[in-house]
Amino acid sequence: MKKFFLHTLVSFLVLVNGALAVDFPKTYTSYSCVNCTPAGYTIVTGGPVALSNMNGLGGSPTRPWLDGFLPPPSSTKAIDQNGNNIFLSLRYGNVQKDKLKANVGGFEIGNKYTLHYYVMTARVDLTTGNSDYAASATIEVQTTNFVSIASKTTTFSQGVNVSKWVEETLTFVAPATDLVFYLSGMSNPQQTAFVNFDIHPKSFDCVVPGGQVELFHGGSQSTPFACGTTNLYDLIKSTTPAGAVPVWGINPSSSYPQLTEQEAKTAGPKAAGQYYYAFYKTPGGCYNTDISTAKASFIATPTQVALTSNQKSIDCINQSGVDLNAQLSPTTYKVHWFTNDKHQGIPFDNPPSAPVNSYYAFYFDSKNNCYSVDKAASSALFSVYGSTMCCNDPSDPSNQVPLLNTDVKIVAPAQTYDLTKLIPSNISIPPNAIIEWYTTSDHSSAPISDPQHVSAGKYYAFVHDLSNGCFNVPLSKSSVNVSKACNAGSTPVALKTVNNLYCQEGEPPINLNDFVASVPPAGLSVVWYTNNQHSGNPVTTGQVGEVPYFAFFYDNANQCFSPPSSSLYFTTMQVTLNCPYEDGCQYSTSCPSGGVNLNALHSGPIPSGWEVRWFNNRFHTGQQIANPDNLTEEGDYYAFYYSPTKQCYNKTGFQQDGTEDLSNKKITIVNQPCGTQLDLRVVLQGARLSGTGDDIMRNDLQLYGNSGLLPTVSPYGDLETCPDINNSLKMSNVADWVKVEIRDATTPSTLLESRSLILLSSGFVADLDGSLPPVFTSQSKPVRIVVKHRNHLPVMSNPIQDFSTGTVSYDFTTALSQASNAFGDSPQMVQKNGTWCMPSADLNATQDFVIDGKDGTFFNTQFRTDVFDSYDRADLNMDGIVDGVDGTLFNINFYLDIFSTLINY
Repeated sequence: MKKFFLHTLVSFLVLVNGALAVDFPKTYTSYSCVNCTPAGYTIVTGGPVALSNMNGLGGSPTRPWLDGFLPPPSSTKAIDQNGNNIFLSLRYGNVQKDKLKANVGGFEIGNKYTLHYYVMTARVDLTTGNSDYAASATIEVQTTNFVSIASKTTTFSQGVNVSKWVEETLTFVAPATDLVFYLSGMSNPQQTAFVNFDIHPKSFDCVVPGGQVELFHGGSQSTPFACGTTNLYDLIKSTTPAGAVPVWGINPSSSYPQLTEQEAKTAGPKAAGQYYYAFYKTPGGCYNTDISTAKASFIATPTQVALTSNQKSIDCINQSGVDLNAQLSPTTYKVHWFTNDKHQGIPFDNPPSAPVNSYYAFYFDSKNNCYSVDKAASSALFSVYGSTMCCNDPSDPSNQVPLLNTDVKIVAPAQTYDLTKLIPSNISIPPNAIIEWYTTSDHSSAPISDPQHVSAGKYYAFVHDLSNGCFNVPLSKSSVNVSKACNAGSTPVALKTVNNLYCQEGEPPINLNDFVASVPPAGLSVVWYTNNQHSGNPVTTGQVGEVPYFAFFYDNANQCFSPPSSSLYFTTMQVTLNCPYEDGCQYSTSCPSGGVNLNALHSGPIPSGWEVRWFNNRFHTGQQIANPDNLTEEGDYYAFYYSPTKQCYNKTGFQQDGTEDLSNKKITIVNQPCGTQLDLRVVLQGARLSGTGDDIMRNDLQLYGNSGLLPTVSPYGDLETCPDINNSLKMSNVADWVKVEIRDATTPSTLLESRSLILLSSGFVADLDGSLPPVFTSQSKPVRIVVKHRNHLPVMSNPIQDFSTGTVSYDFTTALSQASNAFGDSPQMVQKNGTWCMPSADLNATQDFVIDGKDGTFFNTQFRTDVFDSYDRADLNMDGIVDGVDGTLFNINFYLDIFSTLINY
């Protein structure tokens, strides 16, 4: 309540004393006048006086000023602005000698005051002739009983300070609360002159009494937090002078920038020897002192948490945890506990009940989110340790029961194993605790009643504390595998190599033992299974192409097996072909009529007694291919081994759609179109990614959503279609459509051929089925290649001399010079992430090859309509959204003032 009263009192004093602020009568009104005295002024001699403006004396155009000058400064500098450019004009000559006075009150005795005002002399065109420049202008201040206090005379000199407003100041110490100010001028002998005054109401420099700011407890504060803050205003002890406010700075000089109110309320700590400084400041911008001695120190001192003790034991039965907060010495700071000494991760969340572990305490500033130290000292460490086995750390390997062996055998004639032999003789266990064995790792099963006589299986050892009812660990890693001895050995059965080819049908069952290459040891037999785990029932015969077979040595006495043999599979491989791809290869006929020799694709010798036949399906149905040595018909073809003697085809063992796939290698024949193959590479600036590698442009439009945004019909008006353009499984990494033109090299305006094609993310241009390279009509003369895109400037190649046959390669991305610029136009490509690219931002519908305001108008329209999920020209970076990123790309190229050299054609 006391603090509220103080603030109320201060506010009241400000309101009361604010009314005593000194205002000077202004020398202007809202209108000009030839015979007007401003309010607050009286004529001492001469008169009448005039209120003039820029037109002329008293505002009269018939008495204009002969010289040009600027409007009075009060028109811009005064709080009560002089909007009509009015100023006071005093005449001085042989006939009329104007002098005005103004009574001004509200001064505080003994305070220093500085009056700011402006004077100016200019010549006037009078009916009796032109006036002269004044010799001087004077303001004098006196007491009410005519005692002169101070005066200021401004001398005018033609060519130096006439016809211009001259700023002056008059400084004095007030001997009384009410003073009189006299305004007058002086002309040269025998001349008539005019002196103009411009004074606004707030012309006095402000005065802040009260001396230096006084601070509580010397302004010294400290905090343990480097991020701590304090309200500097709370340190001010003295009463704020009327009409002023407290401010803080980081330098004792008032000329340095001051802290904002928010910065002063949340000031951070400084290093030792550095201070904040307090001032009083008025709305007029003056301070109580030029150099402040009211300095406040706020220092951060890293501080360790003080504890009353550093350790305590618990039995984990009657007491499962310790209240960490009860170990703190009294403090006003918030404390966080961690299980590491660098407060990494999140704080321990249950300090009132901390289990066995080591804990580190840190003071925490929750307001600014920082700790008092980066690393806790040993004095801030509190350890909770266990006094019984019930407190064991389950993750500590030393709490597991040590075993002498983890894999043992039951050796004949014994039928069981003694587990107690696995416990070391020197093991130490707590009083009233025993070792028990279980068949589960979490002792959820019943303990083994007779651990000295166990059969084959896996067993887990625990120490059981009978007094407290707990175990050494909840999960035992002390386990042993008990198994019977086996004479089957560790060597797999050796098998003969299968060299025969088996027909698809008609072969009798096969005796598997005919393929055993090793002799079984005494007491062992060979058994066969269709898996390598000898599960299920054994088999004696095999079938062609059904399953693999595995042989084992079997010890009947101990009922155990050797490791499995290698797999035995009665099948022939598919016809071996010179094709490295699992799903087959594609071959092209040669232009114009050369066929493909399918038989030449066979790899290695044909098995004896067999021949190769070709069919147009996987199941060798219908007629075999009559001319496989020179096949010209497009289609898919499959090879098979055929036995003329057995009149059957071999099995492959492969499945296709749930049935036997008799030949899983496909050879596809396509007819090579006649023409020139164009190996072309070009990159779009907007879609260029930052990385390197094969795919350097985004394919977001192909992958957008569930179905992609790329149109299946060309956007370039030629109705070309690509139904699979958004299917990334069939056409991988498609960036967009492009149009490729073949033009006459000598007269590029002559278009020879034009095609809509697919631009891959790698920059290579592919045909509409995704194949590379696309084929163009052969040309008998030199050509140029032009690449166009729906929102990029087109580029044109340099002349290509031979475009008649074979493959022509052209890469625009390697150098700026790859793009033709015969006319010396603006650069035809821009470099982005190390690659030369087609420039983005040619957006208007007709694409006029220039990036200009039309493109900007289109972009702004699309941007304002919030276009997204759309294949839109304004989407310059081609991610499916028109946003600020596209705007940045447009602005960059717009200000480069670039255009395509195709504009010349």
